Amino acid sequence: MKFFTEVWTVAIHELQQILFSVRAVMFFVVYSTMSFLIGSSYGKFLGFIDKELSDAVTPVGSEDLSNAGVSATQVFQELFEKQPQLISVFGGREVADALSNGDLSVLIWFILNLSSWVLPGLILIIGYDRISDDLSSKFSRFVFLRLRRESYLTGKVLAQWTVAVIVFGVVFLVGLLLVGQSEYVKMEAVTSSAISIWAGMFLYLLAYVCLTVLFSVNFTPAFRSLALGLTILMAFGLLSIFKNFDEFWLGDQALPLWMGAPSAYLVYATHIFLWLGLAIMRIRNREI
Repeated sequence: MKFFTEVWTVAIHELQQILFSVRAVMFFVVYSTMSFLIGSSYGKFLGFIDKELSDAVTPVGSEDLSNAGVSATQVFQELFEKQPQLISVFGGREVADALSNGDLSVLIWFILNLSSWVLPGLILIIGYDRISDDLSSKFSRFVFLRLRRESYLTGKVLAQWTVAVIVFGVVFLVGLLLVGQSEYVKMEAVTSSAISIWAGMFLYLLAYVCLTVLFSVNFTPAFRSLALGLTILMAFGLLSIFKNFDEFWLGDQALPLWMGAPSAYLVYATHIFLWLGLAIMRIRNREI
């Protein structure tokens, strides 16, 4: 019981520190701007088609791509049948099936694809110094006299994960409201995959928060945690072009995760336990 009380105390204090911080606001601004620009551009593109073609464009998810009445789902079905090697390019079998069945709109696919590149860096920027500052300033000596190290670290993880979920949730809900105002975008096509995206996003955000905490525990001062963390993330991104690596790295499993692929859930759960376990071992044994 004392462990949970300590975790809650740390998490509440951490939330108060970072929820309305400059970096959390930057996270929201950058991610929301990226999402809204994609949505706006896509809506204008559909509007252009609607204006130019004699046949009206059907809402996204089953939109007509030409005046011949060819739907997006038909295009994807034929594309993946004729060129199955493109399935991996679009994110794997689960993603290809969702696009072919109309369960995943092209708009959401674009936003999620860019999110898999943007969100890890934004999460790192929010949390890179939340532990390393305490360790380098020796403030942790005072804290660890009153709290167990495990509960301190778990509270930090919980707070940073909560902030990331809140930011994503606000952007997602505002995006749905804006999509509902568009005559070219069908709400059902956007919300059909919302549950699987939300479930996967909880795990996705937690995994990168745990990785950020691992950087913050190991690298001090804080700037080194940020610099090395960004370098490692970019290195992992480059390594993911290799077949044997992309099956196990988080970034390449993001789209399948958001589509509910069991293998992607297993990869992310494994990484969460690995990163969190290493961070706990490190902070237990670190001399303060």
